[in-house]
Amino acid sequence: MAGENKRPSAASNVKALVTQPAGLKFMRKNMGLGDTLGALPVANGGTGCTDADGIKRLVLQYPTDAELLEYLGLK
Repeated sequence: MAGENKRPSAASNVKALVTQPAGLKFMRKNMGLGDTLGALPVANGGTGCTDADGIKRLVLQYPTDAELLEYLGLK
């Protein structure tokens, strides 16, 4: 339509910032994390985990598959 506002919405700006590598780099730099690309080390305020299982073990003390099988007497 004529005169329609063509500016992107705030939600689309946030989505672009979070999903684009340049946006993530900008956010990390503003938070004082530098140019981190992988897991954030514990010394820098991260968990050091690189996957969901690592987080489960760290936060929930979730056992590994081998530990669970041993506990259940199946191994």
